[in-house]
Amino acid sequence: MNAVVADPRPGSRPGLSRPGGAQRRRGGGAAWHTPDCVPIAYTLTFNGLTSFAPMIGPALALVAPGGSFGEDAFNVAFDDFVLEQDTSDAPVSVRMSGLLASDCYGGSVSVQTLAALENVAGDLCPDAGELSVTGSGGAMATVRYDDGQVQVTPAGGEPVVYPFCFDDELLMCQPQ
Repeated sequence: MNAVVADPRPGSRPGLSRPGGAQRRRGGGAAWHTPDCVPIAYTLTFNGLTSFAPMIGPALALVAPGGSFGEDAFNVAFDDFVLEQDTSDAPVSVRMSGLLASDCYGGSVSVQTLAALENVAGDLCPDAGELSVTGSGGAMATVRYDDGQVQVTPAGGEPVVYPFCFDDELLMCQPQ
């Protein structure tokens, strides 16, 4: 897998402008950063294959002695998957868009941000935000984050609320 940091071009998109006191890396760098070179506004584009191994319960060894992932690991292919993050204000703002492919999802799905995910710095779960997930057959689900909880509403179905974004059911591969 590869990831490319792209220039967020402050002022070129609504809601993203040059953060106060921020500087660009010399030579037309790819991200706005503090004077101490800590990135604060950037865009990452992911392409390629990676494996995920959920860590449920106590910390687990992710790689077995032979160099392979454990049985709970699953592959995901990224195709121009873009993650934009702006930490210049509180809460931190994250937007995602692009394609993911995995047997877990029944093939390719498109993820689009409907409302930016918002995180308090240091928190693992978003406090707000909404994503749309669409498969080859049309809308699959809407995912809404609210105060650390996750509400997944399947297309044409009833919402299911999970108390935590790392709820076991949200981290397991369930091939479609």
